[in-house]
Amino acid sequence: MSDLKVNEVKTDTIKNQAGTSAMTIDSTGRVFQPAKPMMSVRGWSSSTANSAVYTNFQEVTGWTITDLNIGGGLSSGRFVAPVTGNYHIEGYSHRGASTNYRAFFLAVYDGSSYSILIRSYSGNDYKGYTIGGSLIYPLTAGHEVLVGWDNTYSDWNSDNDKSSLSCYLIG
Repeated sequence: MSDLKVNEVKTDTIKNQAGTSAMTIDSTGRVFQPAKPMMSVRGWSSSTANSAVYTNFQEVTGWTITDLNIGGGLSSGRFVAPVTGNYHIEGYSHRGASTNYRAFFLAVYDGSSYSILIRSYSGNDYKGYTIGGSLIYPLTAGHEVLVGWDNTYSDWNSDNDKSSLSCYLIG
């Protein structure tokens, strides 16, 4: 067997063995990957209690708007990683002016247990807060990303622009 040595490759499209375009490069050098797994949703529409994550945890199980679901990872409000890799994960919720706290949680389920990755709380001082966060996290195919709140405090705002979850494969 010999090594293939190449100094330069010029191409506009890279395809897999089945002939499906896996990557394209435009004339300015921008790279597009049309099948890269990613999901973005907003405006929660349903939730259910899930104390396995955290005491009084209320999990978002449905979203009002699905902006993007490439790779079919959205399932019952959760993102299910279709392939193993490093993912960018982001979730937010807004609480309007109120004397109640707001608690936001982002967690991962690995098939047997939950790990809370982000936990944030708002103040209880009559001010509106947007709470949440983002991180890069390794997911194994089948791991599930979910979000919700501590139901002891006020729930999420259901307005489409005030709650969100997005996940995408980095590589």
